[in-house]
Amino acid sequence: MATDRETDSRDIARILAVRALRLHGGHGLPEAEKTDYSVGSSRFSTWLLIYIITSLAFLAVGEFRWTVYTAVGALVAILFLGVLAIYFKSCTSRLFYLFFAALWLTAFVWLAVTGNTEGLFTAYALPILVVFAVKWGIGALSLAATIPLFVPVAFIVVLAPLLTEDPWRLSAEMGGGRVGLLFGIAVVPLVAFSVRRVIKFSTCDSLTHAFEVVGADKDAHLKAADLAFKVKAVNEEVKKEDLETRFYNAFRVQLDSSCVEYVAAVVNKRSRRRSLRHLLVLIVGIAIVAFAMIYTLAAVAMPTNLARDWSKQDIIHFLEVQLFGYEVNFPLGPYLSVALLFATLATVGFLAFASTDDKYADAIVRSVALMPAERLAYMAAVHHHIVGHPGCSKPT
Repeated sequence: MATDRETDSRDIARILAVRALRLHGGHGLPEAEKTDYSVGSSRFSTWLLIYIITSLAFLAVGEFRWTVYTAVGALVAILFLGVLAIYFKSCTSRLFYLFFAALWLTAFVWLAVTGNTEGLFTAYALPILVVFAVKWGIGALSLAATIPLFVPVAFIVVLAPLLTEDPWRLSAEMGGGRVGLLFGIAVVPLVAFSVRRVIKFSTCDSLTHAFEVVGADKDAHLKAADLAFKVKAVNEEVKKEDLETRFYNAFRVQLDSSCVEYVAAVVNKRSRRRSLRHLLVLIVGIAIVAFAMIYTLAAVAMPTNLARDWSKQDIIHFLEVQLFGYEVNFPLGPYLSVALLFATLATVGFLAFASTDDKYADAIVRSVALMPAERLAYMAAVHHHIVGHPGCSKPT
């Protein structure tokens, strides 16, 4: 007879398997299972907290003229004390979260009442762009990690002329609107070609290949347990070793073709949309990373006097801060235009290689379609072993 601990472990294993299956695109498979939104809400609350902390840091540096060290040190100290209070049960995580939210909201009301529109932009609008860029940049880099030499391909074409006069004059004459139009005209056809290539690779083909890879993987139960363990909530007590033991039998019998066809039919539309979303994250993220890197290089390497002479534009300095004992500011004007121009060229270069070189094209398809399909296959096999699918018989 199973003990209470074994029963709880099995129940948690089933919950985590369903949760991970839904997270990786298998929403239609566990129809009879209770809907669990803890993964989505946890991720949203985490990024919201990151935005609030970033907003408070920008507020301290931009409005109260704190140094970067002071602002970061104060926030780290508050976070450390809060974690200690939660650990010793002197405070709940929800109450600590509400403390940051109340502090953020109080500062917003204060800036709004005093009519400080510049402070509202610096402390509230700008952090949204920063957090959005970081989130999409991280997503793009994680997807691009499997694409060989994507950084040199994206940047080698654009770094050489960065410190010459012509690009600065050209970007200043074109203006942001025309550079944006150039981005659309140059990038959209290449994006459409990449989208067509991903759509042409059918969901059934990707899942068939994924189930073959999973079936031949001797460590499949370990990878499935790792995927399930990552969606575990803080208050759910389960060991990864228990999940590995629970999932081991799921990969002893390979799913037959009817099961693969059933899984593909259920997740077809959603998986295709998921692949296209991964492709969008990859392209937009690479454009954001390219823009940020080129702007940083230009701001560090190009003196403002020379940039003013070459572009014939005034340089506006934004958000002056103290860093390492130096006065650091963010130049705008032509620096933004030239960064946007070179980011356009970098993105076009990356997509051109992805469209014409089979090595890059296959790597992108694997990154946005095959690897997500493999993660779905791991969890679909586990769910089929624990629950079973109506489209095929449950293995013994």
